[in-house]
Amino acid sequence: MQPAGRSEFTDEQSRSPMVHVPYVQIVLWALLSVSVLYLQYRLWFAHGSLNSLSDIRYAIGVQAERNNQLLMRNEQLRAEVEELKHVDEVIAERAREQLGLIGHNETFYIVTD
Repeated sequence: MQPAGRSEFTDEQSRSPMVHVPYVQIVLWALLSVSVLYLQYRLWFAHGSLNSLSDIRYAIGVQAERNNQLLMRNEQLRAEVEELKHVDEVIAERAREQLGLIGHNETFYIVTD
């Protein structure tokens, strides 16, 4: 029979690793908290974060608009090149307007007021 106030566990059983459970829980909670804080920091502030993602999306939108403008300009230039390849009169007109050239059998007049 056991004396009053004494538990049924022996000394070996009372020294089991479960006695240190509060310390293990504290360490695990601390590690979990640090891990969550680290992941939150990376999510919001680090390279590749959500903030960086919104900046990248904005830059993509700006670049897409610039690309559309350049595509339209390229189409205009392509049409102009095709026109110049097939029509000699256009070439002569450009030479007169931009370079001031005079063709064969043409007379150049300057009219002053």
